[in-house]
Amino acid sequence: MSEFAAALVPAVGQALFHFLWQGALIAALAAMALRMARDAQPQVRYAIACVALLACAVVPIASVVFALLASSDAGTFIAVAAPVRFVEGAGDAVASIDWSTRLSLMSPRIVALWAAGASLFCLRTALGVAWVHRMRATAQTPLQARWQGRLDALAERFGVRGVALRLVDTLDSPVAAGWLRPVVLLPASIAL
Repeated sequence: MSEFAAALVPAVGQALFHFLWQGALIAALAAMALRMARDAQPQVRYAIACVALLACAVVPIASVVFALLASSDAGTFIAVAAPVRFVEGAGDAVASIDWSTRLSLMSPRIVALWAAGASLFCLRTALGVAWVHRMRATAQTPLQARWQGRLDALAERFGVRGVALRLVDTLDSPVAAGWLRPVVLLPASIAL
């Protein structure tokens, strides 16, 4: 394993462990802020939620960066292990490792499992985006054209442009997707 990977894996493992309490703290602060802003405009509540989500992305990244900087400042990329205590038992000395050492020893497995899970969710999101793109590219039927006219009138009232509408046979409920090129996917059963 390279020196960088040897430093990165424990740093990511430590960031994942610390994000358990950091994420709970961010959620508690966001809940308090949203409770205080319950009578405020929706844009304020939305901004609070966006800041909380941004903090959930920035805090672990900052933890990893600070851990890498600390390990490089110390002149070594090797994680420092916690002390090992020896406990006498049944005539033989048995090593009892404290929880932080166990966590650092399990860090490569924890990071690998997290990376596998994150990769699966990224793949699921990419497949969903591809499906929405494919639905947007399908040709319009005459029924879709009639509903598209209604949607265009609503979009004009709200000052939104370029919203596409598609009828999809396999959907159970309406879906709105996209930011730059929004699309509304309606179940075909609704539009009849």
